[in-house]
Amino acid sequence: MWRPACLSLALFLGLASVAGAAPSSAPAAEESSAHDLDRLYDRLARTRFPDEAAGIIAEIDHLRLRSGSDTADLLLGRAMKARASSDLPLALKLFDAVVDLYPDWPEAWSERATARFLVISFTSDWLYPSYQSLEIVNALRSRNHDVTYCELTSNYGHDAFLVDVAEQTEVIRGFLARCHSEFREAGR
Repeated sequence: MWRPACLSLALFLGLASVAGAAPSSAPAAEESSAHDLDRLYDRLARTRFPDEAAGIIAEIDHLRLRSGSDTADLLLGRAMKARASSDLPLALKLFDAVVDLYPDWPEAWSERATARFLVISFTSDWLYPSYQSLEIVNALRSRNHDVTYCELTSNYGHDAFLVDVAEQTEVIRGFLARCHSEFREAGR
């Protein structure tokens, strides 16, 4: 009888100490995450291979977007999926919900403030040819950014953006009108 009682007491004390240790594990998790990010940034700085760099960046993004709250992570994930599928009104509502619930989480604000991009290239630009602009577009789209691309025909070389302003102006005007319309539609 004495032995089971000691075992029960030891088990109870062991569980109590584990339960008591739970609150202090949150700072340890934050320190571990910060250490993991430092390690990943060091690896990124040393790598010479684009494929390895892409994998490291994906790991950094994964760690960066973890809040420690299942609710925040779920809402942020859904908001990013809505943004990626161009359901911007829903994305903005979900980002707002995350920011309202977790106003001290900087990544929620960062994702909420995502920019839209317009990339214009000119067929005659020899300094920044269209294929380089498309590389930029593809890189942004691979990160789920909203990108509009337009290639304008021109014979004026690199200075085309200074000369062919009428067509360029219309492209920019249309892009800004779309952004304004979506912004208004989202209730902002």
